[in-house]
Amino acid sequence: LGLLWAARSHIAMSSRSHIHYGSLAEVERDRLAKLEAETKQKLESLRAATKGGAPAASAPAAPEPETIELSGSSQQAIARQQELKDTLAKRKRARELAVPTNDNQVKLQLRDAGEPICLFGE
Repeated sequence: LGLLWAARSHIAMSSRSHIHYGSLAEVERDRLAKLEAETKQKLESLRAATKGGAPAASAPAAPEPETIELSGSSQQAIARQQELKDTLAKRKRARELAVPTNDNQVKLQLRDAGEPICLFGE
């Protein structure tokens, strides 16, 4: 049993390349500094490539984006979608509206609003 454990621990130890004791803060700082330097270098090369040696004022203007009129069926579909959105918004607002169900509360609110409490002898 001891021999088997020793073999397993040897395999486990040999599969690791390096065991590091202590803080890795310095290694991480070095890695981040190197990454930042590479990023700055790439950014500078991109800036140099976009300038191309020519002044910004003489650069050609970007073309205007082309706009195309929607077809009638597309406009109808957009109108239907807007109607559905409006309907859903109304339903949501109606669900969230607090409506009293207590008879006495309803009668008091109707009296406050100046409305009759019963219609047609109900």
